[in-house]
Amino acid sequence: MSDLPAERLPFLWGAQYYRAPTPAASCWVQDLDRMQAMGFTDVKLWAQWGWTQRAPDTFYFDDLDTLLDLAGTRGLRVTINTIFDVAPAWFLARHPESRQITADGQVVLSRAVAFRQIGGFPGPCLRHPQGLAERRRFLEATVRHCSGHPALAMWDVWNEPEQSFPSREPKAGNYVCYCRSCQAAFIPFLQARHRDLEALNQRWGRCYQRWEEVLPPLNGETFVDWLDWREFQLDGMTQEARWRLERVRALDPGHPRYLHVVPNTMDVFNAVSGADDFALSDLGPGEGLSSCFAATCNGGPQWMHQLISAGHAQRVYNVESHINFGNTAMHQRLNGLSDVRRDLLPQLGLGITGFLFWQFRSETLGQEGPAWGIVRTDGSPRPVTRAVEALGRALAPHHASLLTCQRATPRIGIWKSRRNELFHYAAHGTLTPLIEAVDGYVQALYWHSLPFRFVNEVELAEAAGAAGPATTVKPAIAGSALADIQLLILPSPYCLGADEARGLEAFLARGGQVLSEAHLGAWNPESGRHAATVPGQGLSARWGLVESDSTATGLLALGQVEQVLGPMSDDVRKAFKEAGASGGQFVPIVLETGSRIWGCERLAILAGSHLEVLGRCAGLPCVGTVAVAAGRVTYVGTRWGQSARKDPEAFAALLRRITAQAGVVPTGTASTRGHIDVLSSGGMARFVVGVAGDADTTIRADLPGTWRGVFSAQHGSLASGLTVEAGTAELFIPA
Repeated sequence: MSDLPAERLPFLWGAQYYRAPTPAASCWVQDLDRMQAMGFTDVKLWAQWGWTQRAPDTFYFDDLDTLLDLAGTRGLRVTINTIFDVAPAWFLARHPESRQITADGQVVLSRAVAFRQIGGFPGPCLRHPQGLAERRRFLEATVRHCSGHPALAMWDVWNEPEQSFPSREPKAGNYVCYCRSCQAAFIPFLQARHRDLEALNQRWGRCYQRWEEVLPPLNGETFVDWLDWREFQLDGMTQEARWRLERVRALDPGHPRYLHVVPNTMDVFNAVSGADDFALSDLGPGEGLSSCFAATCNGGPQWMHQLISAGHAQRVYNVESHINFGNTAMHQRLNGLSDVRRDLLPQLGLGITGFLFWQFRSETLGQEGPAWGIVRTDGSPRPVTRAVEALGRALAPHHASLLTCQRATPRIGIWKSRRNELFHYAAHGTLTPLIEAVDGYVQALYWHSLPFRFVNEVELAEAAGAAGPATTVKPAIAGSALADIQLLILPSPYCLGADEARGLEAFLARGGQVLSEAHLGAWNPESGRHAATVPGQGLSARWGLVESDSTATGLLALGQVEQVLGPMSDDVRKAFKEAGASGGQFVPIVLETGSRIWGCERLAILAGSHLEVLGRCAGLPCVGTVAVAAGRVTYVGTRWGQSARKDPEAFAALLRRITAQAGVVPTGTASTRGHIDVLSSGGMARFVVGVAGDADTTIRADLPGTWRGVFSAQHGSLASGLTVEAGTAELFIPA
C-alpha cells in the first residue's frame, strides 16, 4: 500500500499536455485557462532525456518551469512524466555500441517516430552501463530541479514500459536484445537460477563445458532456454523500474511516484516484447516503492481487468485515456457524451479512480497530428470537449466518495501466467490462440456481471503457503490472491510449474473449484520436458484423471474418424458435417444434458478412476469432472475459451452453470447484453454502473431504496429495474 497520506492520492481528472516541442509556448496560457474553466484538476508534462540533457553537463528546464508556474496559478496539479527512450544525440555519438541488437544481428538504429518526435528513439539497451549512468543523472537532475515547486503533485517514472518499440511485434529474428551487455548479464542470471553448469545442461539438453560457451537462444523451438532468456529480459525491465522508483523516493519522498503500463492483454503488449505488469505492480505493495499503479487504458473488459488485477490492493489510475486516437491518415472520431460515458464509466465501476486524457490539444508535429485532442489544433472546442467537461462536472461532487469505494469482491480467477504465455508463443509463433482462449472467458463473465480478476503464476504458487514436496499440500495462506476465489479458470494451461500445481491442490483442499482446459501441465518448466502423463506435475495420479490420448481437431475428418471409431450416430454425423466434415478448427461436443458445445483446435480424450463424464465428441469422453479433496475439477479437453466465438450462447450457458455450481452470484442482471458493477463503502452500496451493449437494457440489482441516473435523471428501484441506453453507460446514485 502507499506510504503517503490519502490526500496525496486524489481523484485525477485532467489531460496530458506538453510533449516538447509541442504545443508551442504561444498556446500555453489559452490551454491552461481552458483546462481550469473545464474543471480539470490535473495536467501531465513530459521531461524528456534528449530534450533536457542537451550536453553531458547541460540541463534545460525553462519550459517546465514556465508550465509549472502557469499550472500552479490556475490550481492545476502537475504530474511530471520522465521519458528515457529518447537518448541525446551526444550520447549516441559517444556510445554507438549502446544500441540494441536483434536476434538476427541487426542494430536497432535510433530514429524519430510519430510519438517521439525529438529523435533518439528507442534509446540504448537498458543494460548498457554508460546509458544507465546517464539516465540516472537525467532523473536525479529533473527531480532535484522540480521537486520543490508547489504545483508538482506526482512523478510518473516510466511511460508504457517495453523493451523496444521497433521490435514490438513478436516475430523470428526481431527479438531484442542481444548486445554485449545483455549477453554478459545473462550468465550470472543463469548461474543464480541453476545450481551449476551440469544442472543447466540437464535442463536445456546441452553439453556445455564452460559457462562462456552458453549463448542466448535465437528462437523458442526448444522452449526451456527461451523461457530463461525471456524471463531474464522481463526481470531486467523490473530492475529498471525499481531503480527509477528508488531514486525518486530517495530524492523526493513527499510526492507520489508510479509508472504506467499498457496492460498486458497479450494483444499489442505481451511477455515476448513487453513487460510483466504484475512484477512491476509488486514494486508498490511488495517493496513500498510505487505509491499507486496506472496504465494507458480504454474501456474494454480485457484492458480494465488486466490493469485492476495487476494493481491489486493499490489505488489505480488511467493516466492515458486513448478515446481520441487517430493520425494523419485517420482523423479521430467525433466523440459525444454517450461515447465518453461508455468508455470511462465502466472503468470507474471496476475501481479506477482517475483519468488523464491523451491529450489536450491535437498534435501538429508528425503522423499523430491532427488527432488525439480534447480541443482542436487551434485550441477551439470540438464535441468531445463539451462531453468531457459535462462528464467531469457530473463526477466532481462524487470524487471523495468514489475514492473510498470498492467493487464487489471477485470470486472468479482467470489464471494468466507469463511462463505459459512465453511457451505458447514459442509453440505457435503467435499468441492468437491463447488470446482468444482468455478472451472467451473474459467476455462471457463480464457481460454476465460475474466479477473476476486475473491471477498470475506467482499468486497461484503463493496459495500453497511455504514450499514443500510436490506431494505435500498445505492450506492456502490467508490474504493470498486466491483467498476469496471460489472458481479458478485455467485457459490453455500447457506450461504449469510444480509450485503452481501445489497452489492448485491447496486451493482445492479448501473447497475451491477449478475449470481447466486441455493439456494441464503437459510441459514441465522445471525439467524442460513434455510430461509423460497429463495432467502433469503428478496431478493425473492424485486426481484420478488422465488424458488417454489427444489430437488436433483439424485432423478429425469425418470419414477417417468413422474408420477408426466406427459409425457415428445421425446427430453426431450432422454436427460434424456442420463443423466441417473434412476436419476444421471446431468440433461438436455433446453434453450429457443433450446440449452441444464446441471443441476448438485440440481434443483430449479423458479417462480415470474418478472421472464423471459430462460430454463426448464422436462418442469419446472429452469433458468430465472429478472431486479432489474438498473441491472439484471440471476438465474440458479442448481449448474451450476459443470456441466462444463459434457459439457464444452455448459457451455462456455452460460457463454460467459451472459458476453457479461454484456458488458465484452475479452483481445483477440485464435484460439484454449488459453489465452491472456495484461500488460500496462502509457496507453500503454507493454507486452502481450499468453498461449496455448494442440495445437498450434493463438492469436489476438486489439493492434497497430509490436510485437515480446521473445522466438520464431516471428515478426508481434497481430491484425492479432501470434502463441504460444502447451503446452507453450510466452511473446510478441513491436518490
